Amino acid sequence: MTPSSSSRAMISTGIEGLDNILLGGILPTGFYLVQGEPGSGKTTLALQFIQARLRAHDRCLYVSLTESRADLENTCRSHGWSLEGLELQDLTRVRDTLQSQNQESVFHPADTELSEIMTAVLAEVERVRPQYVVFDGLSELRLLSGEALRYRHQLLAMKEFFARQKATVLLLDDRSSSFAGFQPESLVGANIVLERYLPAYGRARRRLFV
Repeated sequence: MTPSSSSRAMISTGIEGLDNILLGGILPTGFYLVQGEPGSGKTTLALQFIQARLRAHDRCLYVSLTESRADLENTCRSHGWSLEGLELQDLTRVRDTLQSQNQESVFHPADTELSEIMTAVLAEVERVRPQYVVFDGLSELRLLSGEALRYRHQLLAMKEFFARQKATVLLLDDRSSSFAGFQPESLVGANIVLERYLPAYGRARRRLFV
């Protein structure tokens, strides 16, 4: 974020400290990337953002390829939050079903799984018309794409689609793998990186980079 952007209307992340770092929050209709290893707090950050938007009576959609509805409900419950009012698209079962079907298919999984999952996502966005979207599954999208060029094209298509929808999007990525020569950071408005470090003694330590 630049100082000049702070003068524009900003959207709170729901986390006061993060808003301060971002000079007030994030810009509307942006495409933002939240990265971190499993357990670093990506889902918690995204849910806290969504909770703030729900309190403002905004239309929100959470698309998950990684955590089931039950998993997300448990996370919310542990923080005293609720999914009430949130449109949640749980694609974990769809992903598992497609992977099972494609084990015996003559087609490469990327030829079918990626297309079917993205068709379902775009249809849900058009149905809900959300102002805010969390897409939890960038690592799965990368695996389904199979190659860097296909992955880049898919991300660009998503970015253009959500821009037409005038939606603000958080993409969650566990940084488990990447394609040589291409990183998703090059296509987003801002990148938030969460780190969790376990020292030999004492509590876990966390760091945040923007």
